[in-house]
Amino acid sequence: MRRGFVGLALGALALALGSCSVSTPTFSKIVFTSDRGGTLQVYKMNINGSSVFQVSDNVGNNQQATLDGLGQFIAFVSDRSGNLDIWRTSLNGGPPIQLTTDAADDYLPAFNKDGTKIAFVSERDGNPNLYIMNADGTAQTALTSDPGMDTMPTFSPDGTKIAFVSDRTGTLQVFVINVDGTGETNLSANGFNDTTPCFTLDGTRLLFSTDQDGNFEMYTMKLDGTDRTLVAAIAGHEFFGSYTPDGTRIAFVSNVSGNDEIYTVNVDGTNVVNITNSAGADTKTTTLIAP
Repeated sequence: MRRGFVGLALGALALALGSCSVSTPTFSKIVFTSDRGGTLQVYKMNINGSSVFQVSDNVGNNQQATLDGLGQFIAFVSDRSGNLDIWRTSLNGGPPIQLTTDAADDYLPAFNKDGTKIAFVSERDGNPNLYIMNADGTAQTALTSDPGMDTMPTFSPDGTKIAFVSDRTGTLQVFVINVDGTGETNLSANGFNDTTPCFTLDGTRLLFSTDQDGNFEMYTMKLDGTDRTLVAAIAGHEFFGSYTPDGTRIAFVSNVSGNDEIYTVNVDGTNVVNITNSAGADTKTTTLIAP
């Protein structure tokens, strides 16, 4: 079943999706996807919204970018080959290299911190499951084989675990799994919809979005699923939160303005700032902010 570029069965959610990447403290950019030019393309900009630069090359629709931990390359999803595949290019643009070539859709790539591995979602087994591969596209290996939808992978800072979202229980739940496919655990274990996970910088908690209060708000929880704590109560829906490397702010996507925009907020929920203010739909995929 093809889910396309703006969905992936998240109920009423219709955002161009991306994966949280491990924060890289030596860069001061946000990598994001926008349709401001008429097609979905990957851009980078400064944290204050200035110096917007298009990274992708306008061939097809390009999105869901993830940056390697060294700040050199992005992996992204493109439909230029006729279905959704994962490609790699320099952060400064340039000819892309195709990493997946399966006839089924492959999407939602996420680099680990040292840039040697990419987790991703593939439908080559008939439904969305998690896979992992080397950064050059070799050694593509399945991590999950559940008949439900497993999606939105993100690595822990130490590279030993992957958090992901699954609907196998009937609602969206946040799971963790070891990178060798063992130790799969449902951290949410509730009837709410929990989604878009991202590890905190020290790897002891997960930032995620949940509809437990009605609309989707950002929360954190421990890696055993306890101590669910509200981060910020903001009107509208908030998704794709990730921390700055100094831990003081969170970049995220919200539709509070009536359009999907990228915002930042202090970790205590104060000082919310819209940094895109674009007529197009802007969706954050990777936060790279120098302390």
